[in-house]
Amino acid sequence: MSSRDMICVEPGLCILDIGTSSVKAWIDGEVRIVRLVQLDSGVLDPGPIDSLIDLIDRRGYRVVVTGQRASAMGWGDEGRSPIYTWRSGLGREVLREVYATGDPLASLFLRPASSGPRLKLLLDMGYRYVGGVETYISWRLDGRYVVDYAYAHTYGLLDPFSRTYVEHLLNTLGIDGDRLPQPVDSYEEGGRLVLQIPDQSAAYYGEDPTLSSAKLTLGTGCFAGIYTGDSPLGDLEKGIVPMMLDGLGGFMAEAYLSSWGDLLDEYLARKGLGYDYLEDLDLGRRVFRVPSKILSGSMPSGGAGDDDPDIVDLVHALVAGAGYVARLIHGVKSFERIYLGGGGALSRVVRQGLADILGLEVVVRGSPRLSTIHGAYAYLLKRRGDDPVGYIEGARPVEEVLTPKRDLSWMVDAFGGRLGS
Repeated sequence: MSSRDMICVEPGLCILDIGTSSVKAWIDGEVRIVRLVQLDSGVLDPGPIDSLIDLIDRRGYRVVVTGQRASAMGWGDEGRSPIYTWRSGLGREVLREVYATGDPLASLFLRPASSGPRLKLLLDMGYRYVGGVETYISWRLDGRYVVDYAYAHTYGLLDPFSRTYVEHLLNTLGIDGDRLPQPVDSYEEGGRLVLQIPDQSAAYYGEDPTLSSAKLTLGTGCFAGIYTGDSPLGDLEKGIVPMMLDGLGGFMAEAYLSSWGDLLDEYLARKGLGYDYLEDLDLGRRVFRVPSKILSGSMPSGGAGDDDPDIVDLVHALVAGAGYVARLIHGVKSFERIYLGGGGALSRVVRQGLADILGLEVVVRGSPRLSTIHGAYAYLLKRRGDDPVGYIEGARPVEEVLTPKRDLSWMVDAFGGRLGS
């Protein structure tokens, strides 16, 4: 890691950002990358997580956990299961069966990425405890079987207002609610694990801790979000999902593409190209092919994609897709600027392309790959009554503000047309 990737927070505190392919761990003043082993599509070996927990336990660290939402695993005296991410196929058949009943409440709460169906199957397998990686870490370190409200919301089983599991949904899936982790405000709970906050919520705090603008995170997937206060605003038919932001009870309207950076990584690796190759590309191809895999996410898919697009097509599709989800949330609540984070924010073609597509300011802070770790700490500062804004401005100052140079708004319309919207 370069000196720019050093994070000076406080002694004795470790921050874990658990992704779909690796864990970023702030330990001893620097960020370490721990690779996760994929056992199958969307299925991970929990061994590296156990090794990190053992290290944290030996050194007596306190821990903040952020990372992927809706992961699911089971454990108990009989051992532990693999980690089933939202990309795995576990639970999809259960969800299809629930949708087929036409139950309106189930259709409202249970989304394609919800982990509730996966947790149900893990319970059926005989595991005594089930939950996401965040709950597993809490159980390992503190012996507490709990989950933060914001993480529990991604089960698809939690009423965000009463902050309790919905009995009708538990009955629909055949789950005994007493066997699920207890939903809590993780900050109020205390313990070695001092805080849990989902990755996209942490990324928001890492970009704009005032929550006054929108954020767009370009990583493995592409996630656009806008804070909507205490109102759960969204439009499920368009693919805009209201999500609990954190344990304080606020909401974020979110739209996403489940595949983004992974498509680019796969293409460049297959062709033997580096990321610097992208900087010579020009956006403006009026007709571009869209890979099938990108036509998925929170929105209903209404069109077939193209096979084997070239790199110019692919970059057009990725930037247009990011613009599409940003425009979706703009329809829920307008904004004048959007903060760009994640690995995709390192590309100037992507940065300027989004400014031209959206017709508004695109703001990029330093170390965009670390927005989630910085944001998790900023949220901890907020809960303590300290200054998260001052921290972010010091740790991740604004690197560039991009303004539109030409009108590329038609690219979003072209992408939306492929979705049938």
